[in-house]
Amino acid sequence: MAAGYRWPAYRWAVGGAVAAIVLALITVTALSHADDGGSGSGLDNPSDLVVSLLWRIPTGEAATGPPAVTTDGIFLGGTDGKIRAFARADGRPIWTSTAASGNAVYARAAHRVVYATTAGGAVVAVDAGTGETKWHRQTNTTFSAPPAIGKDRVYAGGHDSVLYAFRISGSHLYRRVETGGEIRTTPTLIGDAAIVASDDGRLYVAVAGGLRWKPRIGRPTEGPIAAGDAACTPLTDGSVRCVEATDGDVLPRIALPGTKLSAPISDNGLLFAAGANGAVGAWDTDTGVRRWLFRPRMPAATAGHLVRGQDRIVAAYPDGRLIGLDAATGNRMWEVTLQDHFDTAPRIDGTATYVVGRTGTLYALQTPGSSQTATPKPIPTGTPSPPPTRARPHRDPPKPTTSDSPLDSPSPDGGKTVIPTPSEEPPPDFGGQ
Repeated sequence: MAAGYRWPAYRWAVGGAVAAIVLALITVTALSHADDGGSGSGLDNPSDLVVSLLWRIPTGEAATGPPAVTTDGIFLGGTDGKIRAFARADGRPIWTSTAASGNAVYARAAHRVVYATTAGGAVVAVDAGTGETKWHRQTNTTFSAPPAIGKDRVYAGGHDSVLYAFRISGSHLYRRVETGGEIRTTPTLIGDAAIVASDDGRLYVAVAGGLRWKPRIGRPTEGPIAAGDAACTPLTDGSVRCVEATDGDVLPRIALPGTKLSAPISDNGLLFAAGANGAVGAWDTDTGVRRWLFRPRMPAATAGHLVRGQDRIVAAYPDGRLIGLDAATGNRMWEVTLQDHFDTAPRIDGTATYVVGRTGTLYALQTPGSSQTATPKPIPTGTPSPPPTRARPHRDPPKPTTSDSPLDSPSPDGGKTVIPTPSEEPPPDFGGQ
């Protein structure tokens, strides 16, 4: 059961003081020209490109994935088995709920509920406002990625090769669909289909009544994401393969010569992915043709983690950099360096960009494109060096997930979506009760 509690007031005061100190450590770079290897000219008014630190909160525990951001707050799953909730306006801790003592917990939020899987095999639902446990279902498997959330079902892929579907009410396990290999990533939802990538090298498309397709694409490194009517998955060979959910057709391979791709996100028929050399590119999912390629001025030791918000892409790097790109051209809009390491993707709403550091510190930044509601002003300094790399305290490294969409990002039908992005279409029933 949940154990909710409120943090003492002195922690908020300390958090505010620390935020003021960290503000002085931020480096902001606004460019008036394109980067080497870019795809066009930069912005004409670089003086307008201001990045401000709104707040910074040390949570005390490493997070297992990106923050889940909804109108109810910001939610983090921890390596200690706890789910933590924070206020969007100022980062104030709201509640902490224990989902699985001693086991990592992977969280997403929708319908005013935080849904989570645990390394101990549980699927849990927690009230987003109070932190009270709504339901808790135990399985005989292990989970290592967050669930996918539909209108009526919650889906989770297990290491036992089974795709589980629960009613969002938690009344009972709705359906089990067996695959041919372990599932270590989050499913995605497209229309009436739930899609998972299995370690047997196949993508399984499940609908009412059972499996629709199971095309072989190669062994996945991350879960599939929805890109229009296609599901796209990064593979161990460094490419991304996309499959049409309607007919199971495998689309042309997406690749970037000389590096491996990861962390894909999408805008309907356009796919964005990060190269292991720090590059970010955009590809047409139907043809595999690259639209643009961004290369950072300073080489990156590893890939960034991406999120799309309205007309921009934000990439967070393990060396502490965050870079904002124009989604249409790949031009760099802004860049900021924080004294932290970022191993998961940021999240964006209409007010801020949120990102969590390696040891669990949660940041909110006002970036170009955000509403002008913040009062802090940036204090440019020399670029700080990130702290030494520390070993992660959990058993299995968290798998970055990029399928969550920002609160204010346009949905395929022109509306708004709420993080994380459950399909607005009715989810698959898989048949039976």
